[in-house]
Amino acid sequence: MNTNDVIQVMTGTGAGWGDPLERPLELVKEDLKNGYITLEQANRYYSLRDLCGMLAVYPRPHWPANHQSLETLNYITGPGRVTMVEPTVVISIVVSFLSLIVSGLTAWLTLLRKGTVKMTQPSLVAFAFDLPQGTPKVFLRTLLFSTAKRGRVVENMFIKMRRSESVQAFSMWGYGDEPPLVVGGGVYVPPEGMASYHHFLLRDDQTPFEFLPGEYAIEVYASILRQKSPLLLYRIQLSLSEQLATAIVNKEAGVIFNWGPESGQYLAHLMEGPRERFIWRS
Repeated sequence: MNTNDVIQVMTGTGAGWGDPLERPLELVKEDLKNGYITLEQANRYYSLRDLCGMLAVYPRPHWPANHQSLETLNYITGPGRVTMVEPTVVISIVVSFLSLIVSGLTAWLTLLRKGTVKMTQPSLVAFAFDLPQGTPKVFLRTLLFSTAKRGRVVENMFIKMRRSESVQAFSMWGYGDEPPLVVGGGVYVPPEGMASYHHFLLRDDQTPFEFLPGEYAIEVYASILRQKSPLLLYRIQLSLSEQLATAIVNKEAGVIFNWGPESGQYLAHLMEGPRERFIWRS
């Protein structure tokens, strides 16, 4: 350089004045064409519109980094601009939305979902007689559990016993593991379940019933609090042989059916012992 030489420095951008989004689009394109700004800067500070002209959020990673020409910009953006959103902002919005969904689902499962009551396969079923009248009864051992986190209340239980064309309901219900039995007047069933013996007897005003030989289908029902119709919990298929039916005619013994996991069926045998074992006590 020599004395009195003049050096002129021209910068591509400056501090500027006003809102960048108010800068005319044609001037933004001219700055891009002259190399004053990059395509990334045009996206970030001047916010351009996508091809369809309908999308308000268009993260920068969707812009092709290898297309820096004005023709490419015009093709992608078209006329007009729209506010761009950083990818991190989009990710935060998505995460917040998913968290809201998870929170709502958790609240529904724990607080709002009513759920229902279910019953496991009884480990044993018995045909017996209640003393002192010798009233026929059926008792079984099973686990009741609720699918609702808050549990459910069972107001009443009963069974229907079917043999050939006849159907007999045993509508008096009691439960408990040891005498005296608790007369069924409602029981809370928690999610973790409750295992117990459930006894079903005939009412005094019902038709007399005899345990005759044949095939039996037993349906166990429960009346759930705030539920109109009784809920069918389980169906049990049993076979009472003529030999066992004859053995309990005198009402001094009963027949017990134990579930055999290996055979996949109930195995029946005579149940003898102290008469008090079958006593119903309210």
